[in-house]
Amino acid sequence: MLVISTSCSSLHFKSNGLIIVEIGHHENIDTLFEVSGQRDFYLWGLYPANYDILIDEELAHLGAAHASILKVGLDDKKYWTSMLYQIITFGMYQPVYYSIIAKGKKTHE
Repeated sequence: MLVISTSCSSLHFKSNGLIIVEIGHHENIDTLFEVSGQRDFYLWGLYPANYDILIDEELAHLGAAHASILKVGLDDKKYWTSMLYQIITFGMYQPVYYSIIAKGKKTHE
């Protein structure tokens, strides 16, 4: 018997408006902010159904609240270890990894 299952887990990247992101061509980008994290899902990805990741709060821990953010990149990943955990626990546990990369200019307070 072959059983195929899918998970319903998802990461939602959101902004609460604390850090302003400027759109357009910019020069003098001098700072790189990079945050990586992990969120855990259980019961075949049913609990919790999704995680809200606030980009502003994640970047603020690195001092980005006092910077002018010019570029933002978001990524969520499932590594082979995630699949291994999911197989070993029969779907009861699945870690999902994410990264936020922002480039900008430091401003003076």
